[in-house]
Amino acid sequence: MQDKIIGEGGLSMPGSSGRIKSNRKTDYPPTDYERIFHPRTLAIVGVSAEEGGAGFGTGMLKSTMAMGFEGKIYPVNPKGGNISGMEIFKRVEDIPEKIDFAVIAVTARHVPEAVEACRKKGATGAEILSSGFGELGTEEGKALEKQLQETATRGIRVIGPNCFGIYCPASGLTMLPGPDLSRISGPVAFLAQSGGMAIDLAHAGNYLGIRFSKMVSFGNGADLRESELLHYLADDPETQVISMYIEGIKDGEDFFLAIKKAASKKPVIVFKGGLSIAGQRSVASHTASMGGSRVIWQSILKQAGAIQVHDSEELAQVNLAFSLLPKKSFKSISIIGGGGAIGVTACDTAESYGIEVPPLPARLQERIGNHLPKPGSSAINPVDVANPYVSPQN
Repeated sequence: MQDKIIGEGGLSMPGSSGRIKSNRKTDYPPTDYERIFHPRTLAIVGVSAEEGGAGFGTGMLKSTMAMGFEGKIYPVNPKGGNISGMEIFKRVEDIPEKIDFAVIAVTARHVPEAVEACRKKGATGAEILSSGFGELGTEEGKALEKQLQETATRGIRVIGPNCFGIYCPASGLTMLPGPDLSRISGPVAFLAQSGGMAIDLAHAGNYLGIRFSKMVSFGNGADLRESELLHYLADDPETQVISMYIEGIKDGEDFFLAIKKAASKKPVIVFKGGLSIAGQRSVASHTASMGGSRVIWQSILKQAGAIQVHDSEELAQVNLAFSLLPKKSFKSISIIGGGGAIGVTACDTAESYGIEVPPLPARLQERIGNHLPKPGSSAINPVDVANPYVSPQN
């Protein structure tokens, strides 16, 4: 099949007539990802100045402190005051040094001004927790999101809006709604349009033993989103497995090229939401994206070499499985089992995830065969040990 994909944010069936250009170029602006994922100075704009105050900004401040963030944190609120022993600055401009990254949790109409202030203060990126943008479908919401995109062209990268932000165990960055995420880094990166899905996988990781290099909940994806992040993660030495939850995309050709590049280097696991009629309606109001048909997505992901999963439990289990494989050992494997059916079904499952089960070399088959019971065993691959209770001498 030919690599023909979408326009206007959706996907078209491969092999359809004419290549439709994507909405964005692939020559992305220079981005200092080190300062985004490992900031030394962090502004949190929108903390509560009230005693016992709540809100996303205050929640993020407390979560970041509980995670043991080792850099400097600068809370910001126009009322000033103190929180957790720290001075609250009335304006971003009053912060006494250059900032690396910012968390913004203010009313939507004040977000563009806050992002611009952070840009002028030297921030290389800002995550916007606030909602009230393109996902509303209103002219006001769309206009506010366009303002963010325009600001992003002037030297600051925007994550969000309408997101839970970044979780990076190595630096102590965390995402809403709580601090109880692991500080132990690992090989798995996760990109999600849904903050809730990111939090769910992070907690599942705690239980299952999945360790993450980084997570990005990017919400509406007004600026920095899936395609560009895939390019970055494909070459990120901290990441060996890439996984994603996506509801829809805004730049189809860029996405295809990015996921194809990433999948040629590392396992890329994709959980696609919004494949049903009802799900597509929900996607439009959740993250202002276009869902796309089930058949088209299956075809595109297969072409790109990505692995599609179908629910959150499978997402967690497949992430765990690939995180335990040796580096770059995700294209072909050997399988060992006792009984023919186990090997047969394991091979079927492996193939469904794009993994080959090739015959072992003849010399290796001979060596393995010397350790197998003779009746009913096989050393070809899958290796069938037949009855595991029979000793090799029998």
